[in-house]
Amino acid sequence: MAIVLKDFKKDILRIDSIMSTPLDGIKEWLNTAGIKHYESRLNMNWRQILKTTTEDPQSFVDGGGLEFLSLEVSQSDSDKSEESVQGI
Repeated sequence: MAIVLKDFKKDILRIDSIMSTPLDGIKEWLNTAGIKHYESRLNMNWRQILKTTTEDPQSFVDGGGLEFLSLEVSQSDSDKSEESVQGI
């Protein structure tokens, strides 16, 4: 799990291992708290993403912000599973 703070100049917080049992509870809590989250099997290079973001914030916003993460799931993946894009 990567926790990206609103201040993109601060380093991300990483949790490298989460048991699958409490994962649904974590996602439910994030939804209840109104915290945007995404799920992906990819290991993101957050330092580079945040560097690009802070160098040209207007381009980042114009490009949809972090919404590119919701596009990670292909159509075939979403056909297989209803739980696809909520993500962490």
